[in-house]
Amino acid sequence: MATSNGKATSRFHRWKGLVKKYLGWSVDDRRTEAEGVAEVREAAPPSEESFAQAHHDVKRSYDEAGLIDRAGR
Repeated sequence: MATSNGKATSRFHRWKGLVKKYLGWSVDDRRTEAEGVAEVREAAPPSEESFAQAHHDVKRSYDEAGLIDRAGR
């Protein structure tokens, strides 16, 4: 699937990231949602640092909207 310039691989990771992002959102799994966000941003498997930033951003977006459940996820 990889090409000499990596275009096909990066496209694959963007689509895979979008699927993970919306799957995580739909089942209320912020970790999966953040993994998807990070993968879309990098267009590659996300690094730990990228995942940590995406996880923080996803959690913050729920906090700002007042959607954090009582379990604090």
